[in-house]
Parts: sequence; C-alpha cells; structure tokens
Amino acid sequence: MSESTGIAGPCLRLYIAGRTTLANRAIANARALVRDHLPEGTSLEIVDLEDDPIRADEHRVLATPMLVQIGDGRARSIVGDLSDLTGALSGLGY
Repeated sequence: MSESTGIAGPCLRLYIAGRTTLANRAIANARALVRDHLPEGTSLEIVDLEDDPIRADEHRVLATPMLVQIGDGRARSIVGDLSDLTGALSGLGY
C-alpha cells in the first residue's frame, strides 16, 4: 500500500508484521508524521511482511515495525511505533 501527495519527494517505507496493535499504532503515527511534519510530496509505503516476507531482505529488517527512509544514496531506519515524534524526526534527519 503506497500513499503520496502526487509530488515527488522523500520516500518512507514502513515494515510491519501483521495487523497487530503495535503495527496499527505505527501506521497511524507514520501517516501523521508524513502529513504534519515532513516535506510535501513525501510518500509512505506500508509493507506487511506476513504478506511479502521476501521484502524483509531489502533493508535487512530484523524487527518490526521499522520505518526506512529511502533516497539520497543511503537508508535511515527507525524501529518502534514512532510515538516519540522528536526521536523519529531526529532519526530521519529533520
């Protein structure tokens, strides 16, 4: 599932493992982070590893939920439900 404003910008990918309470909280927090705090055009893709386990290898996902910022030649990642907004923004370089 991918969400975007239609304007090219940074890309975030949230890896989850099933629709657990923790995963649902991470999804809601990631959507709010993108909507309220990141540059316009930031896209968010949600990858459920229960549906597509092969994708875990792409960014060496060892724990979920895990948010990965893709682009500019390197990936930044944050593990957790993203409830610490300041930590999430700092981890993404904002």
